[in-house]
Amino acid sequence: AKVMLPAATYRQRGVKCTLGHRSARDGSALVKLYEVHEDALGKGSYGVVRKTVSKKTGNPCVMKTVAKHGLDDDILAYLANEIAIQEMCDHPNVARLYETFETPEEIHIAMECCDG
Repeated sequence: AKVMLPAATYRQRGVKCTLGHRSARDGSALVKLYEVHEDALGKGSYGVVRKTVSKKTGNPCVMKTVAKHGLDDDILAYLANEIAIQEMCDHPNVARLYETFETPEEIHIAMECCDG
């Protein structure tokens, strides 16, 4: 039997993103729940990763921020699928995705901090 992944769609002009089977929180909730440090831990093709602390638990984590400006629908669909797959992963060797946030300009992904 073929395994079906959760639908991950993106509607660019409407500034709405469906990120996997859990809906993304509004970006304004991010500052209430996390303290995001300014210094970047790393940068990639589409985003930057910063050290972050959960205000609720005090635990360290990381925040991956992806700017939506200039990304075409294919890249945004790829990102939505990546998030949907990451949400389903539950393994000690895979960084856990805690939650996602979205603003009209950016997608923020709170993840487990991995040393090494």
